[in-house]
Amino acid sequence: MDKVLAMSEDQKKVVEWKPNPAFLAACESLGLDDERPPSPPPPPAAAAAEPAADEPPAPPAPKPKTAVEAFGGYGATSAEETALAATVARARCEKAEGGAALARGDGAGAIARYGAALAALEATDATARKVLLGRRFLKGGRAGDGTTSLAADAAASRAMTADITLNLAAARLGLGDAAGALGAADAYLKLEADDHSGGDDGKRARAHFRAARALEKLDRLADADARLRNALALVPDDAAVRAALGRVRAARVAKRKAVPKASFRGVFG
Repeated sequence: MDKVLAMSEDQKKVVEWKPNPAFLAACESLGLDDERPPSPPPPPAAAAAEPAADEPPAPPAPKPKTAVEAFGGYGATSAEETALAATVARARCEKAEGGAALARGDGAGAIARYGAALAALEATDATARKVLLGRRFLKGGRAGDGTTSLAADAAASRAMTADITLNLAAARLGLGDAAGALGAADAYLKLEADDHSGGDDGKRARAHFRAARALEKLDRLADADARLRNALALVPDDAAVRAALGRVRAARVAKRKAVPKASFRGVFG
């Protein structure tokens, strides 16, 4: 016993107990390592700045619009569809009244009715496109309820606009307004070209025929001849077009013959 107590410090270090490293690792994995200092707590979250006493609180961020709100909702598009259908129906009635006036020889009455119909139809195509776009967007790219009837109303609007414009050419011819008739006939042909639907050969031929009649009245016989040839290409068996072409060509020949011979004196020496 005395020998043990009398051990030197170097001897004590030799016999000092040291734990097994594997044992220490196991303790650490179980959270039993008391010698490791605890991790510092996370810093407290920064407190929101308090508004000054005299400063009003900031307004809440605006809520983003939904697709329905952006387009006015289904109620708005449905209301516009109803208004569009009513406009087309009203224009159809005005067109019928204009046709009746034209048939009884009332050119002025026909022009008034046709003008009212065109005024009613002026914005329908744009409205239809807006509603169709809105409903397609609200339906996620799929056709919505009523789209079929809406598309039909839009097509009817464009078709009536073209027909009324063509009828206006006839009404203005009846009143002796050759320039107005020519403008209406050309406006119809432009509407047909813009529509890209193939159009109607018979109606295009009528437009060229009425333009030719107007040009004839304006003494633009060469232009009238060209328009009649355009009409004849569309309706080769139309007797009225053939007769008008013969008349215009005869007038051109007569006009050339009527040039005074004195006009050429001195030209050839």
